[in-house]
Amino acid sequence: MLDVHIADSFDAATRNEPIVRIDLDVHAAFFSDRIVLTETCPTLRRMNDYFSDCTFAGHDLQNLLMEIDTIAQKLASDSPHRAMITQLREACRTAINNDDSIFVLCD
Repeated sequence: MLDVHIADSFDAATRNEPIVRIDLDVHAAFFSDRIVLTETCPTLRRMNDYFSDCTFAGHDLQNLLMEIDTIAQKLASDSPHRAMITQLREACRTAINNDDSIFVLCD
């Protein structure tokens, strides 16, 4: 499972409950089947490796939010990836509003 945490530090993120959980099948389908959607999203593509952790902080969060919004507009309303994108969008907004970071951790 790839877990998305909102926190002010890596240590705090490892102690929090994840706000979004992305299983391998959903991740693989999104980043391989939807490669055309994500090829112009360098910030989001940092999540491409399911088995690597990554962090989004400061200006990266604004970039990530813009990329997520761009992709959300291109997804069909019945896309199986819409829930994941919606959850990631809300995580970004929460982190920005609370001056926190997003930690994506492979468990």
